[in-house]
Amino acid sequence: MYFVICEDNSEEGLWLQDKLKKWAYKRNVVVETARYESAEQFWFSYEEKQKIDAIFLDIQLPDEDGMTLARKLRARKNPVPILFVTGIDDYMAEGYDVQAIHYLLKPVSEEKLEACLERIMRAADTEEPFVILQTDADAVRVLQRDIVTVEVFAHQCVYTTKERSYTVLESLKEAQEKLQSGWFVLAYRGILVNLFHVRSISREKVCLTDGREVPVSRRMYGELNQAFIRFYREGRA
Repeated sequence: MYFVICEDNSEEGLWLQDKLKKWAYKRNVVVETARYESAEQFWFSYEEKQKIDAIFLDIQLPDEDGMTLARKLRARKNPVPILFVTGIDDYMAEGYDVQAIHYLLKPVSEEKLEACLERIMRAADTEEPFVILQTDADAVRVLQRDIVTVEVFAHQCVYTTKERSYTVLESLKEAQEKLQSGWFVLAYRGILVNLFHVRSISREKVCLTDGREVPVSRRMYGELNQAFIRFYREGRA
């Protein structure tokens, strides 16, 4: 999970960051945090395509206040869960206007914070399936719909999306166990294709939405073709 903290008081920001990591350790989930001391810092690094699981906003920020930042996010159709963390309660009514999920008054109760995190995690569990890919550099959360192919090389699997590839130290069997059943099908020995990204199938090759072509095993063609027809007939796309 990826959390953003906008808090101009570095001591309070670090405290919150520490509590998020401790909660993640207890719940055995991978959490990445980013901390900013102003709205300007946040906007400088903001990427609309990046998935943020929650943003913790102090309302009293030095340049642009947290409520204005929240309104801008909503204007961009960003549904990120917003939690206001502040020392004043004057803006509580406005918090409802931007669909904030909670209003945490300082000093923040650890119990209330954890209750909010549990709520966020339950909501995330109802979202589209994803996988956590542990690479040499870091752990990355990737939506399964975005994965185009998974290919095995020796003892490593390469997960390829339209944007980039991730190399993970695992077997193809381990990859299959965590991927959504019915979405990923073997096209060739050591190559899984995501049916979301298949344009067409012939006896020789699979044409993918990213422009690549993957060879098709004669032995696997029948099962692959039936899975493709069944996938779209059932409206899974």
